[in-house]
Amino acid sequence: MKFIVHRTSLMCGDGCPIENAQSVVAQHANGSKRQYWTIDIDSLEALIALADKEDDLVVSSKFFLGESVPADLAGLPHIEIYDTYRE
Repeated sequence: MKFIVHRTSLMCGDGCPIENAQSVVAQHANGSKRQYWTIDIDSLEALIALADKEDDLVVSSKFFLGESVPADLAGLPHIEIYDTYRE
């Protein structure tokens, strides 16, 4: 299963958040482009192994991109590597 992944300590597109993540440049409905990162996780065991390696994870059923969701990212689940405080 493909997930959008990012670190709390990095803004989206500010660098690869995790080893083996793939870069995806998405064009939004307003014409702007933004870089996102995805990772494939094929089992619950792999997700647990990621949590063991990276510490706290926040897993969401979908990534909210606002009203201009690029079609190639719409509906993907999301993993946030929670490595710093954010409001």
